[in-house]
Amino acid sequence: MKFVSVKPITLIRATTILFLGIVCGIQLGLYMFDYYDDGIAEFQSLVIGLIMVLCALAFVVLQFRSE
Repeated sequence: MKFVSVKPITLIRATTILFLGIVCGIQLGLYMFDYYDDGIAEFQSLVIGLIMVLCALAFVVLQFRSE
């Protein structure tokens, strides 16, 4: 079985991934707060949150792909 090498985890990469996770969590948390607070929430807020999560996942996958 052949093992592939991966890029090392640097402080910049780890901090960026943490920041992206926090920002995505805040956006989706705001949507959920609006939805469960009074039942009226902007659908656009949910779409923005999901797009942010997909972009963050793409960043993580591209950062740790082997060269």
